[in-house]
Amino acid sequence: MFRDRTNLFLSYRRTFPRNRYNNSDALTSFDLEENGVEESYPMIDSKKDVPTLSGQFLNLTQEVDRNLDEAGTKMLQLTKLYRKNALPGFEDKVSDEQEIEEHSYQIIKMFQQSYAIIKSLQSIQTAQTFRGQSLRKGDLVVVDNLQKHYASKIQSSSNKFRMLQNNYLKFLNKDDFKPLPRASTDGDALLVLEEEETNAATQQEIDSYSRQTLQRQTQRQSQGQSTQFLQREEEITQLARGVLEVSTIFREMQNLVIDQGTIIDRIDYNLENTVLELKGAQRELDRATVYQSRTQKCKVILLLSLVVITLFFFVMLKPHHHSESSKKDPPQPKQNSSQGEGKGEISDGDTKPKKR
Repeated sequence: MFRDRTNLFLSYRRTFPRNRYNNSDALTSFDLEENGVEESYPMIDSKKDVPTLSGQFLNLTQEVDRNLDEAGTKMLQLTKLYRKNALPGFEDKVSDEQEIEEHSYQIIKMFQQSYAIIKSLQSIQTAQTFRGQSLRKGDLVVVDNLQKHYASKIQSSSNKFRMLQNNYLKFLNKDDFKPLPRASTDGDALLVLEEEETNAATQQEIDSYSRQTLQRQTQRQSQGQSTQFLQREEEITQLARGVLEVSTIFREMQNLVIDQGTIIDRIDYNLENTVLELKGAQRELDRATVYQSRTQKCKVILLLSLVVITLFFFVMLKPHHHSESSKKDPPQPKQNSSQGEGKGEISDGDTKPKKR
């Protein structure tokens, strides 16, 4: 009943010309869509010898994922250490402070490595070449998406670290006796920080407070103080510098995410307009439904009126049988003729002479 065309399609595929384009001017799916000739090419790419560079870009971003995951783990450890240091006691906290300094240094180093990878992706996109190969349009789109996506992730993670360090810095300066927001677990505390990071005033406050702390520590170090006091001041100074370094990375990532945020704002604006247009269309449909129901009723009434008028004219124009019969003359009865004949005979007899 049905013909098997598998062999026919296979023959078409075998006879399809391979390597029609060079690597530099090869058409991607985006080019085919723009030129409107995507139906002229098979769904399976026949250029198997052309290597794709998307996998190599993903290898670069995997390191960013590892750095961010490890930074998140170390931030949880820092949260525990900050809570432990915030508790009053007579124990020696030198080891905890050294561990805090080591974790902070490692986290800042991971952010710097991730920032370097994002900058390399940006340079690749600008030069449109990667390892001596020119990038196609599809590869450039992949690089742009990876760059914006990971810039947003680095921005979010670095901002949580900034707020964590800033709260502990306030605790060391005795400006605030709560180094972290109150929460049941350390993970919940980081979630609270993530909710607070959206406030732009808080971000500006972090930078300004860190600069003020550095200026204050510089003035104190210029004065003669004891060794223990100087060590504590140096710790505060290193903490403030780390916050400023992470703030620099945060601002760089923020500049990369601006375009993406603009696109998202446009999408939200279009969605809001779409919702308004759909509501207006719904109102128009409801009104049209009411009009249609009224129109159907009017059509039925008009049809019935036409039927009644037609029947009325039919009844008026139909001929009546009793009127026609009344117009015809009635037939004369035969009795008159017979009576006339009898009278004639009698008259003839009367004319005969009578015998005397």
